Amino acid sequence: MIVVPGPASTSLGQKIAEKLNANIVPINLKQFPDGEYCLRFQGTLDGEEVVVVQSTGAPQDTNVLQLLLMLDAAKEMGAKKVTAVVPYLAFARQDKRFLEGEVISAETLVKLIDACGTDRFITVNIHSENTLKRFRAPTENLSAITSLAEHFKNRGLDGAFSLSPDKGAIKWAEEADRVLGGGCGWLKKERDRYTGEIQVEEKSLNVKGRDVIVFDDIISTGGTIARAV
Repeated sequence: MIVVPGPASTSLGQKIAEKLNANIVPINLKQFPDGEYCLRFQGTLDGEEVVVVQSTGAPQDTNVLQLLLMLDAAKEMGAKKVTAVVPYLAFARQDKRFLEGEVISAETLVKLIDACGTDRFITVNIHSENTLKRFRAPTENLSAITSLAEHFKNRGLDGAFSLSPDKGAIKWAEEADRVLGGGCGWLKKERDRYTGEIQVEEKSLNVKGRDVIVFDDIISTGGTIARAV
């Protein structure tokens, strides 16, 4: 097995390779004066099982395109099997058409990843698991919530209340509560689809004088988290 740490996830890719006792093929990244770039695999992939590790957080456009270039090239260079490990999948929040005329970004990105010949796709706490159903390739959605909860527990927050800022994220609060044991709950959030403004309704929760940890999958401006607090 060969692990290819992408430019956005070099450190993580190296750690994954160490855990798997796998060889690493580094990526050489060259950027041209006009902003375009060229990626080169510094090793052979022919006949190998290849794991490409590339998260797609900001700058999303750059990191997504680099991911696609690496996946496509790995197949073209003769890799027997290509697994994409994408801890954060950009554009996943747009998994359906909320307003007439909107593009469904998640669906388009899935089509592109599939078109590159990806044999398996792995991500972490994806915004909507419906996105994974669009893949032709097998998928796996890992969760970091238990590890995060254990991290907080080991730092004296055992018994903290686990809160999700909306009902859609309650599954993460419930998962955290299985470790922290302080109960869990969610708030009711409404988002204006035109302005993006968020309203969080007050809700009676048993949190007075207690430690509260808010679990969510995406923080963009921090508005949802701030209103939850």
